Amino acid sequence: MCGQATTARTVPRLAYLPSDPMNDIPSRLRPRRPSDSLSPDCDRARVSLSAFVDDEVDATEGAWVRSHIEQCERCGNAERGLRLLLAALRGTEIPVLAPRTLRLRVEQQFIDARQQG
Repeated sequence: MCGQATTARTVPRLAYLPSDPMNDIPSRLRPRRPSDSLSPDCDRARVSLSAFVDDEVDATEGAWVRSHIEQCERCGNAERGLRLLLAALRGTEIPVLAPRTLRLRVEQQFIDARQQG
């Protein structure tokens, strides 16, 4: 072995997992993880992107995000990828339960509201 180069052992990657909705989204449209190379405008857009797609931002922020994703290919791709992901998830029946503490707090608020009114 002396003098021979050793190679690192690689773990095989599965090319396709049928249960993963991201596999139906072309790789160029998948949301990318924020990186240090993004501009401050991209960072701002990425922070607001989920709320923007869910139409939960105010008109001013929504107009700014819309303008940015029209001009920035990377952020535009992230927005389209997020929309595709959400569309894929809407077609699944994944039960989502709120955390127990949140459910109890909301139930208590209903009880309190009934008692007051």
